[in-house]
Amino acid sequence: MKKLILTLIFSLNMIVSNVYASSYYLHPNGNNGNSGTSPGSGSSWLSLSYACGQLSAGDTLYIQGGTYTSTSDFCDPADGIDNVTITNYQSETPIFRTVGSTVPGSPGNKIVVLLSNNSSWTFENLEFRPTTSILGHTAFKLQSGSDYNTFRNLTVVSSASSGTAYSFASAIFYVFTQYNEWDTVTLEGAGDDLNVPSKKGQDGNLIILYTSSADYNYIHDSTFSKGLHDCIRVDGSYNEVYNNTSTDSDGYLILFQPGSSWNIAHGNTASGADASLQSGKMEYYNNNSDDNIWRYNVAYNSGNHGAEMRFGSARIYFYNNVLYGNGRDGLQFDSGFGKASANRIYNNVIAHNMEGSTQSYDDEISDASSPGGVYDDVNDNDFENNWIYSYSGGSYNNNDNLVFFYGGTRKTVQTMESTYAGWQNNLYDSWANPNFADPDSATPDFTIQAGSSLIDQGRWLTQANGPNNDSSLEVDDAGFFWYSAISSTGDQIAINTSGGVLYRTITGISGNTLNLNAPVTCNDGDEVTLYKSFSDPNTVLFSDSAPDIGAFEYPTGRPAPPSNLRIVQ
Repeated sequence: MKKLILTLIFSLNMIVSNVYASSYYLHPNGNNGNSGTSPGSGSSWLSLSYACGQLSAGDTLYIQGGTYTSTSDFCDPADGIDNVTITNYQSETPIFRTVGSTVPGSPGNKIVVLLSNNSSWTFENLEFRPTTSILGHTAFKLQSGSDYNTFRNLTVVSSASSGTAYSFASAIFYVFTQYNEWDTVTLEGAGDDLNVPSKKGQDGNLIILYTSSADYNYIHDSTFSKGLHDCIRVDGSYNEVYNNTSTDSDGYLILFQPGSSWNIAHGNTASGADASLQSGKMEYYNNNSDDNIWRYNVAYNSGNHGAEMRFGSARIYFYNNVLYGNGRDGLQFDSGFGKASANRIYNNVIAHNMEGSTQSYDDEISDASSPGGVYDDVNDNDFENNWIYSYSGGSYNNNDNLVFFYGGTRKTVQTMESTYAGWQNNLYDSWANPNFADPDSATPDFTIQAGSSLIDQGRWLTQANGPNNDSSLEVDDAGFFWYSAISSTGDQIAINTSGGVLYRTITGISGNTLNLNAPVTCNDGDEVTLYKSFSDPNTVLFSDSAPDIGAFEYPTGRPAPPSNLRIVQ
């Protein structure tokens, strides 16, 4: 009842604000003495600073095309002003040159947009291209009480000259709040002094979901480049990062920080570092955080590791990723202060890594534990149905010791499988050929083609735990799957029953129980895998007798299920 009352109050407030909503206009040649109520330089306002101080709940500010040359313009609305839209006028392209201004709560730093107790704001179809480089800047800062904001089709290009900081040295987005969305944004450049290595790791986040309260945010279909530390840093939980692309960054595309559990990274693509930056770090980094899902991501041609699990990361569901052609190991474990254990590493391509002309070995997986391999991370995780291979002389082979242990010991995949129970059914034989469409071009295509030895060689992710004949299915491990509390949509799964494969949509997850959109009859031990992701219901991820290895399912065999068996919420 309390939740219903709060929902009604919020809805009534939205209705009241919309009744009194107004439209205002900004023009590069406007004047803050104008009324701001119609387009054109003679009626529109000039500055973002002035306009944001005039807006009320429900208002829309239309930014007319052209270049706004002020370098100190900023938006700092009064607390409690919600449900505001700032967008371009018609199809025009407005460009702001501002690096912001010092505002209360940010001593010594400058901010372009500061939201504090301002929710449901939308910023869309705008460009920010400052030309000044000064340390400590943040483009957008979302402080406590600023939830449900949307950033859509924004371009923020942070400039830097040699030896100086990017315009937004601290971060482009600094976020302390929940339920915010980044949709089709383009962010380029963040970080301190480019020529001082000690400063490179301090700042340089394109989006930082800061503190453990930054939960339920979602970042999707966006492009990132030239982040000196992280493109996306996640400190909170239940965040969703999917279908993003990163190029030429000195840091990670995605970093899950300590305590940031129950996040998902799906369908992201990350590639090499800009030669003008440091040397490139690993693209995907799980740092002492548990129960995160990494799936169907691609990392290629980075200057360092493709992915790393570090400092006690546990119960990470790392499956159907491609780690290919990276400058160092494809996948590294680095215990540091704690053991990375009980992680599920299934159906991945880990190949062609660490093969530069200066490398003596082709290590695909490494265990950088403390001296002597005290933790033996690689041994204490499940590696199943992965394709782990080196590539030299124009062909794939299994002649190298592909698993490296701290101190210099190297082992073949064959040795690992004969020694450790968690290593099973990995592909490494010389007959294996992935038959990728175009793996070695500047923009590789890892789609597998007919005749690939990766087809149907993947592992079903889990299995039914006991017989079932209703719409709640208990499985051995539900951690592979996702139900979005943000969009109220869930993964679609395939259940391999004696009567054939059944398809259902997840409507909720409780422990190891999957709540489904329709009843399912199956037996104990019947296999279960991912059919379609919550984030992309049009892409089939299972199409035959077993999952494929890698991030792209080959569309063979089983026909698509009838529409009445799918996506019924």
